[in-house]
Amino acid sequence: MKRKLFLLGLVLVIAVLLSGCFGDQIDLDASVRVSETQFKIKNNDNFDWLNVKMEVNKSKFYFKKDKIKAGETIIVDAIEFAKKDGTRFNPIIYKLQKFTISCDTPTKGEYGYYGGIWK
Repeated sequence: MKRKLFLLGLVLVIAVLLSGCFGDQIDLDASVRVSETQFKIKNNDNFDWLNVKMEVNKSKFYFKKDKIKAGETIIVDAIEFAKKDGTRFNPIIYKLQKFTISCDTPTKGEYGYYGGIWK
């Protein structure tokens, strides 16, 4: 019984410590347009997005970029999105269902997030 209480307490302490490490989430002002073979992503915010990770279909395929400047538009070929095993996103084979962007922001303790759903 004492061991279970100790472990529960330890888990709670770790959870509290980790929650302080991730900071606050803010919504990114992004425009995402999709063509047959490309993603056109625009940073509509007045700050740069740092350590950017874009994901297609619930984190199965992703693409990383160090920075997208405020006001900048980038075009990424669909084939640039890949799974960890190297499988590439092919829009002829896979249907786009969800697109997310997560990044660090210049404000300490904040990270940005954007999510879009296609049907």
